[in-house]
Amino acid sequence: MNQNCKPRMAWKVVQNFYRGNSDATLLPLELGNSEDEIFILWGFGVLILFAYFFRRDYRFRGNFIRVLVRPRGFFSELKEARKIFLSHSLLTVFIAASTLSLILAGLFYHLRESVLFDFILSLFSIHTDFKRQLVTFIWHPTGLIALFTLGIMLCLSVFAGYLKLLSMLTSRFVPLRNTFTFIFWLSGIFVFLLPIALSFVRLINFPQLHLWSFLLIMVFVAWFIYRIFIGIQIMCDLKPGIVAIILLSSLLILTLLFYWAYDYHISIKAHLGYLYHIWKYGHF
Repeated sequence: MNQNCKPRMAWKVVQNFYRGNSDATLLPLELGNSEDEIFILWGFGVLILFAYFFRRDYRFRGNFIRVLVRPRGFFSELKEARKIFLSHSLLTVFIAASTLSLILAGLFYHLRESVLFDFILSLFSIHTDFKRQLVTFIWHPTGLIALFTLGIMLCLSVFAGYLKLLSMLTSRFVPLRNTFTFIFWLSGIFVFLLPIALSFVRLINFPQLHLWSFLLIMVFVAWFIYRIFIGIQIMCDLKPGIVAIILLSSLLILTLLFYWAYDYHISIKAHLGYLYHIWKYGHF
């Protein structure tokens, strides 16, 4: 039972699954034809946008190259309150967020007919109408790509605010604008994933390319995390061990809060255990 003394969603899903009944969280939708071409069009649009500014704007090109080649010098300049055009920072984070959104949306689109994926969506959907809208976005991914792009930009902005707070706690007082610049420009490394991102929705249909595609993406994610680690170390004048403890502690706290919030409402532990067992014994 939940806090309203009503059966939890996990109990309803399990009961309906074994009885063969339709579930309120698994509503049928009237969906049209597939629209996977939007991934290629969006990806080429972002690629052209990046190429245009990289070729025409020497300031944008210089900053982009410096972040890649001499990141420590770039971090030191930000620590000393050096300013970079806000428009360039926003352009960089938009391109990076679009690249990552193409990958995420492509994965969702690939799993759109998976029953297991549908159950997972039901688990994390706050309301049936929310899930209905999300499923519509997945089948018509233009809105999903835009939603993921804005969501990633928002997450990076929140992390920039976290870095500002961290700099204040360490008495460095890095300007808020520079913490945004730091995160936005570091995310620019994901531009190199654009060739894969725009075709990811089709690459994932080839089993022999699954492992290599995901490995390459994980390499870039690890590279991004490592550069953040080095940047915090330089901008806040902290030792590597202290930075590691701060980041891991923050991640642990966020994970526990997320788990507690969801488990309080829908018993996420029982639901995930159920999904694991029916997947293990081949029901999906």
